[in-house]
Amino acid sequence: MMNYKFRLLPIAAMALLLLAGCDKKFSVPQQTSAMGSTYMKVYVAATGITRNYVFVNDRQVSGALLASGGVFPLASASPGILFQHNNLFSVQQNEIRPIAQRITIRDTTLTTLQPPTTLVTNLETLSNYTLFLTDSSLRPNIILVKDNIQPVGDTTARIRFANLPFSPLAIPNMDIFSVRANSNIFNNVPINTVTGFMAYASARNDTLHVRAAGTTVNLASINGIVATQKRYYTVVLRGSYRNPGSRVLASFANY
Repeated sequence: MMNYKFRLLPIAAMALLLLAGCDKKFSVPQQTSAMGSTYMKVYVAATGITRNYVFVNDRQVSGALLASGGVFPLASASPGILFQHNNLFSVQQNEIRPIAQRITIRDTTLTTLQPPTTLVTNLETLSNYTLFLTDSSLRPNIILVKDNIQPVGDTTARIRFANLPFSPLAIPNMDIFSVRANSNIFNNVPINTVTGFMAYASARNDTLHVRAAGTTVNLASINGIVATQKRYYTVVLRGSYRNPGSRVLASFANY
């Protein structure tokens, strides 16, 4: 899985989340040959965000405002912002050429100190992406990840870890410890890194703790996790690492 990281243009914290989504049968978004669509979800991990909107090619695509910890689209059953195939590629002189997509996240208030955050990139057709807004409202960054979402052939779910706290100083790598498994399920993950998805047991109650790599001190936790089979989830460490009261271990459904 490839992560694209960009420095952008000048412009009590225990999370209790239930990962169980709706009980409908899971399926990867199906594309027709005529409409080879691509989808993107947006997650706001940056601190201090209060009133953000998402724009694609200067057109606003999000309705409700996004704050720190927000995800768009919010519905767990939604695969994300839709990019139609004919908007991603053009045919010129019998050659297929990508059309760059301009994605901007910004605060629309006149008095904001948050600079707009813009990424211009080519997206592949028939693909899923997650765009993470990271760092802080004063210097927001983007990490764009292409998600490897495939049909799950058994009764498990899929889970990954995004280590995205804000810290102006160096911090240790992180482990994710599963109480049910009594072991780490992610090890030694550096800051600003999103892991790949791994199999994770569904329909079983679990608690996850985030710890500095190689230690047993819980920095933040999620209690009461019950993953739905065949679904995909991301667990995120966000908030200010230096402020224990602002550290949050949260989650959202990719699909």
